[in-house]
Amino acid sequence: MSDSDAELDEDIFTIERLEWKLDKRYGRIASLSAGNNTLLMGTDMGWVIRFTVVDDRKVRIELPSHGRENIHRVFLDPTGTHGLVSTVEGTTYYIVPGSKRMVQLKGLRGVVIESVAWNKHSVIAASSKSSRGLSATDSTGSVLLGTRKGSIYEVIVEEGKEKFSKRLWEIDDGPMPICGLQMDVFPTDNTKFFVMAATPTRHYQFIGGPTYEALFSRYVGGRYRGFQELPGRLSYSELHFSYNEYPNGNAQRCAWLTQAGIFQGDLVFGAQSPGDKVCDQHDLVNYPPTAGLDGKVGVSGGFVAVPLSIAMSQFHYLLLFKGQFICTNRLSREVVYDISLKTDAKRYGAFRGLGCDLSQGTFWMFSEHCVFEVLIVNEDRDVWRLLLEKGDFDGALRHCKESKPKLDMVRSKQADKLFSQGYYKEAARVYAQTTRTFEEITLQFVTAGKPRALKTYLLLKLGSLPATAETQLTMVSTWVTEIYLSELADLDGPPPESWDTSGDEKEREAAARRAAEERAGERKRVSADFRRFLEDHYDILDQATTFNIISSHGRTAELTHYAEVIGDRDWLVRHSLSR
Repeated sequence: MSDSDAELDEDIFTIERLEWKLDKRYGRIASLSAGNNTLLMGTDMGWVIRFTVVDDRKVRIELPSHGRENIHRVFLDPTGTHGLVSTVEGTTYYIVPGSKRMVQLKGLRGVVIESVAWNKHSVIAASSKSSRGLSATDSTGSVLLGTRKGSIYEVIVEEGKEKFSKRLWEIDDGPMPICGLQMDVFPTDNTKFFVMAATPTRHYQFIGGPTYEALFSRYVGGRYRGFQELPGRLSYSELHFSYNEYPNGNAQRCAWLTQAGIFQGDLVFGAQSPGDKVCDQHDLVNYPPTAGLDGKVGVSGGFVAVPLSIAMSQFHYLLLFKGQFICTNRLSREVVYDISLKTDAKRYGAFRGLGCDLSQGTFWMFSEHCVFEVLIVNEDRDVWRLLLEKGDFDGALRHCKESKPKLDMVRSKQADKLFSQGYYKEAARVYAQTTRTFEEITLQFVTAGKPRALKTYLLLKLGSLPATAETQLTMVSTWVTEIYLSELADLDGPPPESWDTSGDEKEREAAARRAAEERAGERKRVSADFRRFLEDHYDILDQATTFNIISSHGRTAELTHYAEVIGDRDWLVRHSLSR
C-alpha cells in the first residue's frame, strides 16, 4: 500500500474517553468549557470540577449556596486561569485562581449569563502592568457577557474582586438570549474592537473603540437594525470563531448555529467603521441529511435535524446531534465522519455539548457523566485536492506538504489553465516545474505559434538539466539561439500597423513615432538579453553550429560578440581585416 493510500485509509477523527468519570453524587455535567489544557465543568447539583488534562488533577468546588442553585453555564478563559459560573437563578460567580473560593459578582445579580467573550489581548496586557503588580492571574481584563434577556455587560475582576460591571447594550425590540459572543482586535489598531453577537435568530456585528463602552455607545439610542436574521424556533444557538494561528493571529472565520443551517463566513479586517461589517461574505451550510431522526425540529413542510452543539476546526465542522456525531468538510461540505453515540449514551449518559480549547487546538465532547476528546489527525490531507477542484492553485500548492506527485498535479493543472487563458509566458514558467514531457510542452507552444513563451520554457529547462546531460543541453541552448535570432529579425523589420489610425495626420504620425520608439526599445532589450545568454551558455553551445546560425541571420554585431566571449582571436582578426 502506498503512503497516499494509507493516508486516505486513516480516519481524520477519532474519539477517546477520558479515564475519569463523574461520580453520581456530584450530579450530571450540565456545561463544559476548555482552555489551556484545562476543563471546567459545572453539574446540575451545584458542583464545579476543574480538570487539568496533562496530569489528571481534579479540583471540586461546591457553589456557596450549597445545592440551592442550579448551574446553567460555566466559562473558562483561553489561559485556563479565569472561570465564571452562571446559575439558572441569576447568580454569577468568579472562581478565584489557585483556590476553591468563589466570589459573587453583585453587579450581575439577577442576570443569567449565556455567553462570554474573553479579550485575549487584555489578559496578555494585564501581565505587563508591573507598576500595578498585576499578572494574568490577577486580572481578567475587560470581559463581555451576553445575557438571557438580550443585554451585553462589561465586567472586570482584579485580585478576586469585582472592579467594574456595567450594562453596555441591549436588544431594543424584545428580550432574546445572546447565546454567542465573540470579539477580536483590528490588526492595525489595538484600540479598535470587533464584536459579534448571536441569538437563536439574529446575528449582530459591532465595530469601535477605544473602549467597549465607547464602542457600544454608537449603537445605543434608536433601533439598531444592522443585523442578519434567520427565522427559526430554536431556544439555543452558538457562535464560534476559527483561527489559523492562535492567539497571535486574527480570527479568520465565524460559524453560527441556526435552525436553517450553519451561517458561516470569512472575517476580513480592514478599514471598517462603526456600522460596517467584518463578515460581509457569508453563506448557509445545510446540515447533513445523514443525521438521524432523534433531535429533529419540526418546520414547515417537514423536519430538519439540528445539532445540539457545533465546533469548527480549520477545515471541518464538528456536529453533535442527539445520539450522533458527524464531521463535515468545510470546503466540500461532504460528511467525512459519522458515528452513532446511542450505545455510549446508555453507559455514560446523554451527550450534551462540544468544547474547543483554542490555545491548544483540542476539541472535547461531554455527556452527563464523561468527557471525550475528539482527536484530529492530518485534517488537511484532502484540502489540496478540494482547492484544486475550485481552481485555487496557490491554496492547493500550500497544502501539498512537499509531496512531489501532488505538487506536480497542481502545477500541471495550473499551467494548462494559464495556457487556455492566453497567459503563455506564465504557463511556460509553471510547465517548467512539472514532469510533463519536454516534447509535449514544446510541441504545444510551437503549434500555438508562441516562440517567446517557448523561449521562456526552454531557458527554465536549461537551468534544471544536470551538467551530465551534455547533448540535451547543447540541443536546447541551440534552439534558444535560433529563437533569439528570429525575434531580432522580426524586430528589424517594418513594424505592424497596430497603433490607433484614427484622428488627424499629426496624431497618426505621433502614434507611429511612439510605436517605432517602443519597437527600438524592445530590439535593444532583446539584443542585450541574447548577448547575456551567449555569455552564460557559451560552454554548452557548439561553436561551429552557433557561428553558422548567427552568420545565416546576418547578425554581424552578435557574431562579433560571440567570438569575443569564446576568445576566438583568429576570427576577430579576420573579421577586422575584411572590414
